Amino acid sequence: MISLSPPTICNSAFFEKVKGQYPEMDIKIPFLTVMETLQYKPAESAAKVQCPVLIVIAGQDSVNPPEQGKALYDAVASGTKELYEEADACHYDIYEGAFFERVAAVQTQWFKKHL
Repeated sequence: MISLSPPTICNSAFFEKVKGQYPEMDIKIPFLTVMETLQYKPAESAAKVQCPVLIVIAGQDSVNPPEQGKALYDAVASGTKELYEEADACHYDIYEGAFFERVAAVQTQWFKKHL
């Protein structure tokens, strides 16, 4: 028996839902893209960022764990930065429903303030 964590289950559920809605989509990621993604270290570039920054993280994210988002936030050099965490959300939850509504409202307010 395999036991899946809640974040793994909600990420799998997202892909199953999308697969059902769009059966013609067969997403495959080339190996080189995966390798480049794994080697990318955004915190190294974040130290150079001087413009306003909003970082949104999902508290139950197993794709990009919240600790990574918090480390990125800490690494950003800008004096004008905000961190928003949707504590109960998994990685893909913020793209729909109540999570999406809250995140979109935060982002909209941030853009109104900084653009």
